[in-house]
Amino acid sequence: MQVEQLLEEKLILVRAQNPEPYVYIDWGEGFRQQHDSALPELAKAPVSFNLGPLALQYILENGGSGYFRTRVVQSYLDRKVLRRVPKAPEFSYPTYLVYSRDRDSQALQQAFALLREVVAQDPDWSQRWDPMI
Repeated sequence: MQVEQLLEEKLILVRAQNPEPYVYIDWGEGFRQQHDSALPELAKAPVSFNLGPLALQYILENGGSGYFRTRVVQSYLDRKVLRRVPKAPEFSYPTYLVYSRDRDSQALQQAFALLREVVAQDPDWSQRWDPMI
């Protein structure tokens, strides 16, 4: 197997106007360990999701706070729909390409190059919900 890091993002704590409840989003084992070590009082959150877009929709519609990828929430921060929680710990969230070395080809490498280009150009590719509508 070949593993290449595609992107390194931060998970930042953001909140709606009403910051309660704290919403735990399961970003994987590495995040869980870092989160629970840095914020043990939030290890057992009253609301949890294992899919970031659903958690974001929940917070936009109901209020709350939670950790999200910077690029996903940036437009909400810019429009002041969400606010970044000052002095909150930040966590890294890398994205990897994993593929079989046996299946490597010029076409696959061209597809990866295009994917890297798209990821680098469009910071808002995960937007789904607009609470301003």
